Amino acid sequence: MKEYNPYCVLRFGHNRVRKKGSRKTHTSYFTGKAECKFRGCTKYSFCIIKDPKAGKRVKMKVRVSGKIAHPEDVIHGRHIGGEQRNNLKEILKKKGPAETFYDNIGNADRVSLANGNFNYVPSKTALRMMLQKVINSEILDRDVFREVDVINDTSEQMMPAGYVQYFAKKPLNIILFTNTQIKMYTKAVKSGNLHLYLDATGSVIDKVPYQRTRLLYYAIVIEGAGNNPPIPVAEFISYRHIVSDISNFLSRFQYAAQKVSQKYNNPKIVEVDFSWALIHSVCQTFNRFSTNIYMEKVWEGSHTPMCTVHICSAHLLHAAKTFVKTKPKYLKPLLMGSLARLIQCKTVNEIGLNIHGHVQSAFE
Repeated sequence: MKEYNPYCVLRFGHNRVRKKGSRKTHTSYFTGKAECKFRGCTKYSFCIIKDPKAGKRVKMKVRVSGKIAHPEDVIHGRHIGGEQRNNLKEILKKKGPAETFYDNIGNADRVSLANGNFNYVPSKTALRMMLQKVINSEILDRDVFREVDVINDTSEQMMPAGYVQYFAKKPLNIILFTNTQIKMYTKAVKSGNLHLYLDATGSVIDKVPYQRTRLLYYAIVIEGAGNNPPIPVAEFISYRHIVSDISNFLSRFQYAAQKVSQKYNNPKIVEVDFSWALIHSVCQTFNRFSTNIYMEKVWEGSHTPMCTVHICSAHLLHAAKTFVKTKPKYLKPLLMGSLARLIQCKTVNEIGLNIHGHVQSAFE
C-alpha cells in the first residue's frame, strides 16, 4: 500500500481472520478495512479468499472507493510505536528533538510530504514529549535506587527517617509512611474506638510498562476528627496481591506504631471490601488467628476479637442489588429490607428477631 499509494495516511480497522476449524468454510480467510485520515478521502477493503500455504505467495484483493483529496496546509501521521519508537528514543538522546526532526524531514519521501503524509516525521512537540518521558523514567529509576541505597546503609531499624520504609524490586513492593503519620495514628488509636479503613485501587496509579500484573495502591486511612478530613497514615504499592505481602505491610505498620507508643492498642474496627486477601491479612495481623477461627469464635460468642473486621455496607448493598436483579419483582423489597436489618444487628439473637419480624410483616 505504501508503494502504490504514498499519499494517504491510512487508519486500519475491522481486521478479521477466520478461526481455525470454523464451520464457515465459504467465507474469506481474511477481511479488513482502512480509511485515509484526511476527511472525505479514499476508503479501502482488503480480502484474502483462500487459506495461505507455506512457501507460496499470498494474493490479497483490494477494493478502493472515493478519490484522493487532501486539503492544503493539513498534515496527518500515524502513531509511532513498537521497535520504531524505541529506535527513535535512542536517536533523541543523542541528537535532541530539533536535529532529529530535520533528519527525518531530509530522509522522508518528497511526494508523501507534499501531500501532507507525515507518517514517519513526528512533530517537534511530539519528539520533545517523547524525550521528556525518557528523561523522567531515568530520573525516577535513579531516585528510587538512591533511596534504596540510603535505606540499606542505615542501621537495622524498622522505621528509617524517610518516607520509603521498605522497597523490593522483584516483585515490586513499596511500603510508605513517615514518623509523623505514625504519631498521628497512635494518638488517634488512644481513644479506644478508632475506625480504620483499608482499601486498594488501581485507578490512581500509572501502569508501569512491561508489567503484566496490575499495579495496586493500598492505603490505611483514619477518620478525621471534627472538621478534619480522613487522612492516610500508611501506603503500600505492589504487583502481588496476596496475604503474605499485605500482612507484611500491616505488620511493619503495627510494629512502627508500637515503637512510637508503648501504650499502643489495636484498632477496634478495620473496614474492608470483599477482598479475601485483605480480610485474611487483617485477621492474622491484628487478631493473631486465621479468618476461619475468627468467624467461628465470633459467631459462637465465645470470643470478643481485639479487632473487628467490618465489610463496607456500601459494597455489600451494591452486591446485593446486583444479585436481586435476577429475582422476581415481589421478592426484591423483601430481600433488600432483610439485608438492611441484618446490617443493623450487633448480636446473633438480634438477627432472628429482626429478620423474622420483617419477613412476617412483608407476607402479611
